[in-house]
Amino acid sequence: AEMPNWGPLSAPIAVRAEGDGWRLVGAGTGRNEAVVSAPGHATRGFVLPAVQPGEVVDRDVKLARECVLAGRVVDDEDKPVPGASVRLTPPGDLRVSLDGRTVPADAQGRFSVRELTGGDWTLEAFALGHAPMKPLVVTVKREQAREDLLLVLPRGARIVGRVLARDPSLVPGT
Repeated sequence: AEMPNWGPLSAPIAVRAEGDGWRLVGAGTGRNEAVVSAPGHATRGFVLPAVQPGEVVDRDVKLARECVLAGRVVDDEDKPVPGASVRLTPPGDLRVSLDGRTVPADAQGRFSVRELTGGDWTLEAFALGHAPMKPLVVTVKREQAREDLLLVLPRGARIVGRVLARDPSLVPGT
């Protein structure tokens, strides 16, 4: 089996491959949490059992197939916004909190995020020269792919003016 990625663990837990499984070493007597991901599977947080010193507890960790969110970032004239940043905030109702993710859009404004768990994800896009978009909440069901998302970034406006002061000598270039 391929070694999964273990996200934030309650310190000082360590992960060691063991046969066709894994062993977390250093779990404590309080709440133990682990975030687990593997290629093609949903990233998921787990609450692991509390253990006493010297105790060993077996626990199977099952990951669902991944959810995928993908689409394009365009401006208000439907032109791609290359290099835009797309930020995803995970569902707030998970038993173990997941970190958000930020991915870049490619030269055609396309983005794709894999290894997601199901739920209500909040998406936002940002790019230089564009106004921020209103956050978009996208519900993705278990093992679902939503690859038709369109994030619209309005072109930014400019504000031009002069700095005035009672004493013009205080303002350079006046």
